[in-house]
Amino acid sequence: QSEDEETAIPELRRVVIGYENKVVWGETLNDALIKMFAGATGLQETSPVSSTDETVESSNISNGDASISSLIQQANTQYNSAQNALRNGNWTEYGRLLGNLEIILKQLQEKANNN
Repeated sequence: QSEDEETAIPELRRVVIGYENKVVWGETLNDALIKMFAGATGLQETSPVSSTDETVESSNISNGDASISSLIQQANTQYNSAQNALRNGNWTEYGRLLGNLEIILKQLQEKANNN
């Protein structure tokens, strides 16, 4: 957190996610998603995906044929882009990116339920 109380912004140190009766955490959203879904699918953990400031258009969100690791990478990209939009005060873009993230997380949930 910033030392200046007037501009104090919380610093993200861990991401906690929950699904059904399981709760996991990681240093990044990608890390937490891998921990959540890797055990159910046999997916091998990989190194974290580097984030960019580029925004992924909703038309680039994978259809139902995407692999779990691809969906995790997309979710991580959408989350990081949303955080950048939040820092810049771009609420419209932030909302759009969270909507994209929701779509991707639902796809991950479907894949986890099918395995």
